[in-house]
Amino acid sequence: ERVADINEDTIPSELYHQALKRGLRQPSVQCNEQQMQACKLLDDYSNHTNAVIFIPPGTGKSFSWNGILLARFLRGSKRKKFIVLSPHSALLAQHVLQSKDFFHGTSLKVISLTAADLDSANMNGDFDLCYISIHAFALIVKSKRDLLKSWSVGSIYIDECHLLFCEIFRIGNSWNSLQDIVAFETKLVALSATLNPFAIQILANYMGIQKNYEVIGDAISYHLPDV
Repeated sequence: ERVADINEDTIPSELYHQALKRGLRQPSVQCNEQQMQACKLLDDYSNHTNAVIFIPPGTGKSFSWNGILLARFLRGSKRKKFIVLSPHSALLAQHVLQSKDFFHGTSLKVISLTAADLDSANMNGDFDLCYISIHAFALIVKSKRDLLKSWSVGSIYIDECHLLFCEIFRIGNSWNSLQDIVAFETKLVALSATLNPFAIQILANYMGIQKNYEVIGDAISYHLPDV
């Protein structure tokens, strides 16, 4: 058990490889180029640049939060809380199980919130990683905004962010919670395997980050995984 008492903006890159090995229980694996690029950008407390992660399915987008938390834990370094916004309950439940398995044997705490949980759930911010359905997040933004700010979240991840353009029927009650989300003063990370430069620009403007973001991955290097 490590005590998170080391106060540092960055940690050695080798820790991300160690986190992947431990989390997957595979001693020979290494972070790929995009995973390492994401970790170095997102886990630098002195760098306030936001990110859009545009890489194929199954290539480890979730490591950009699971890997960072586990790497900081292994180091004994002070870590920030993460929120992951999930578009669908089934995906949220799957990610919760994956993260708990990835953190097995540690004290890293994973919780989840859906709209049905908001009245009864423990809302004191006692977590390292919190998965929130996009609809629940919209309700929190509307009625519990101060509580959300009190959690002092380091990064908010928006998974499958391209659905902002697809699920028009949920714009009025869910996806509109992303409008000017920059006001929460956290690092913002939008993730998708289905984007293009124009969509990224629109998304950045909608979230309020304007041009303060870096794109990780691109269409040129987008190779389908060998399955």
